[in-house]
Amino acid sequence: VKTVKQVETTRKTYHRDPTLNTIHRSSLLVPEMPNTAAEISFINHFLLKRQYSNVACKITAIGTNGKKLKSKLHKIDKPIVYNFKLTGMATDPVSNYMVEFFAPDNMFIPFPAVMINHRGKNFINQVHAFNRVLNDVFEDDDINSHQVKEASIDLVVNEDTDTFLLFTTGPLPCKDSLEIEVITPNQSMVKNFDIDLPRFGVKRVEFKKLFQQIQNGTRGIIKATQPSQFLFYGRMLSGQVKNDGTFSANHTYYDSTTSHEYWDDSSHSQRFY
Repeated sequence: VKTVKQVETTRKTYHRDPTLNTIHRSSLLVPEMPNTAAEISFINHFLLKRQYSNVACKITAIGTNGKKLKSKLHKIDKPIVYNFKLTGMATDPVSNYMVEFFAPDNMFIPFPAVMINHRGKNFINQVHAFNRVLNDVFEDDDINSHQVKEASIDLVVNEDTDTFLLFTTGPLPCKDSLEIEVITPNQSMVKNFDIDLPRFGVKRVEFKKLFQQIQNGTRGIIKATQPSQFLFYGRMLSGQVKNDGTFSANHTYYDSTTSHEYWDDSSHSQRFY
């Protein structure tokens, strides 16, 4: 991830000269989930915020072997909320959908404000876009130079509820492992979860299976260390799932407790409005 100071440096540079280090591709990945229909929704902020009317959205369905199944191009030029159903655009099984926005003008941010929706029987889960294929090796230098754990994951295990993590691979296969730490009021447990996936693959970690010693009714928090992936920025999808498949999930957040990052001076961090 970029450190906060790096993000602020980039933001200030853009304000000084928007023609420097321009971005013309903004993207995300959307995983296919069992017994749900995947879709995306977003307001056309390209037009409403920056008056960009020449924007294209390319959606690609990716098979479970990591190969492209089908892609479709959409023109984004109206001041509306767009909604695209992804499930069903390909007849073969899908692991992920790659959603890419392109524009000749500077998009500034390579991560679009898009909601990922999974509709199931009697429920819908919404989460902001959480992972993406990076634009080039130079962005990889910026994004993947600072590695931290994934956190903000609540552990809930009982008779009808389990906790899960969804790991995604980027544009290259991944044969490695996740280090997963469970912290409860009474103990801490660490296990490795082996990963052997093709590019753009997904693997769900189910905690009742991985930590069989966890008793029903246990609550706690989870931290996970992901393997480094070239040209990929990957948060994880995490949450609770019921026995009937209903789930509620959000993306993980950075665990910056081991990152010693400070401002260059001792002035107060404040802003007046």
